[in-house]
Amino acid sequence: MEEENVHDSEPIRGSIIALIIRIAAALLFADLAYTTISFFFLKIYFLQGTLPFDLHHHILLILTVVHIAKNIVQLYCIVVTVVRWASRMYFIAEKQLFKREGILSVTEHVYDLGNIRSVIVRQSLPGKLLHFGNVVVETSASGGYMETVTLSEVTDPERYETRLLHS
Repeated sequence: MEEENVHDSEPIRGSIIALIIRIAAALLFADLAYTTISFFFLKIYFLQGTLPFDLHHHILLILTVVHIAKNIVQLYCIVVTVVRWASRMYFIAEKQLFKREGILSVTEHVYDLGNIRSVIVRQSLPGKLLHFGNVVVETSASGGYMETVTLSEVTDPERYETRLLHS
């Protein structure tokens, strides 16, 4: 019966906007690094500068290799970012919070909503402007057991704060 509730409830994922921002930042960083390296080598090439080991004759080959490396780094960053985003989701059932992580190997944590001590919403300036943020849930149980669960970069975090507090 519990499993039905989990599958019937809406999955909570990180914000698509936050995902796009992370991908754009990774692409921009790689492009800036590539531009800096290219500028250095092209400056040497056109100003007839010298490089150690007689590398100035191979600048075009070096620039081609650097460009290919930049593309590989960008592809890697995109894949890692998307896989991390896709591999984490949450569900709020009647009296439980489920946290699932993984794609091929899935780990699921179940938290009793009756043991919630506090729910905190944290939003950065971009998060406030674009309506995403973190929902930090602190749980406790008998014997002094405490755990903090963070619903990372979810859309409309205040809605989930309300759902968690009133479940």
